[in-house]
Amino acid sequence: MTEFIPAAARARIAQLDLEIQSLQDSDLLDGLLIEREQAHRALADYKYPILSLPTEITSEIFVHFLPAYPQRPELVGLLSPSLFLQVCRHWRDVALATPALWSTMMLQVVGGSNFYSEEHDLLDTWLQRSGHCPLSISFECTQQTPLIAASVESILRHASRLQDMYLCLPFENLKQFATVSMPILHRLTVGPTAFSFTFGHPDPAEASEIFMQAPNLQAVTLSGCFNPFQTPLPWAQITSLTADALFPGEAIEIFQHTTALVKCTMTFYHDDDEPVAIRQLPPLPVRSMRLLWKDDVPRSSTVELFKVLNLPELECLRVSEVVLGRDPIDSLTALRRNGRLKLVEIVDVKQVSREVYNTAFPDVKVFLNDEYYPEDSQMDSE
Repeated sequence: MTEFIPAAARARIAQLDLEIQSLQDSDLLDGLLIEREQAHRALADYKYPILSLPTEITSEIFVHFLPAYPQRPELVGLLSPSLFLQVCRHWRDVALATPALWSTMMLQVVGGSNFYSEEHDLLDTWLQRSGHCPLSISFECTQQTPLIAASVESILRHASRLQDMYLCLPFENLKQFATVSMPILHRLTVGPTAFSFTFGHPDPAEASEIFMQAPNLQAVTLSGCFNPFQTPLPWAQITSLTADALFPGEAIEIFQHTTALVKCTMTFYHDDDEPVAIRQLPPLPVRSMRLLWKDDVPRSSTVELFKVLNLPELECLRVSEVVLGRDPIDSLTALRRNGRLKLVEIVDVKQVSREVYNTAFPDVKVFLNDEYYPEDSQMDSE
């Protein structure tokens, strides 16, 4: 039996349409009409092999279509699972019966005025389709509007399923999370994008504790204009912390409370405007730490921060040389007295030559100021 090829059948139908239009002979015309009807019937009866797959396998294929974490699909677009609803009735039924397909999503709003009620309704639809699946949601917006607040409320109606969130929202919208229980929330990226910014300690009335009812929250990334004095988090339970663009004084405030911290990455771009009151920090169980400086030579507060860090469990360290102070060799020697430190990477080296470092510490990796050093290194496998 000749294999049926749908594409060939469609091409033959198109050819028949042209021939039928040009024919006047009724006998020949009848034959072509019959052949065209047979081709149409064959196409209608043909079942594509992919449609014969078990529903469970098709569903799993759909889930693997989603972008890999930490990326999330937009509500509409080429990476949205909504595309499956437009292919055929069978795929639509499978997609709507696959809650995991709708459990990860990204909302990115430039400003706030271009976030329309249709998108808010679509968010509600996705949340309903996700059933009882844990949720991974990214929501980024720079402008506070009633519709943004309503969308946050929609998300909070499913707070018991929130597992992973990326929230860069106006401060007033972040405050909506203050009194909500999120029992399975594990990973959080958070940063205000618009609020009355206050350096240092704000008025107590302006501070707002958020995510305090998230007992399983352990991994936190601080983004945007985050101010630990204005937005306290449940620091004592955090085991992994990444922070970009903090001031050293803010880092000291955080380290006062992160008594369970195991992995830490902090990047400083500016020093504090005023001298920082350096306090003795409690011992931190940090095993892997990165302290990077991305600006000119800092004032003493950044160096003092490094000196008061109490890291008896530290095994891996990546540090900008300037953070080590005027005598990097002495600072590093003091730090290595704990006996556990086995991997050190010094970056942006300007003060001490590579030869001096290699003589003092043969096992230390040194990257000069104009050298490329990998963002991911052996530290990530330790």
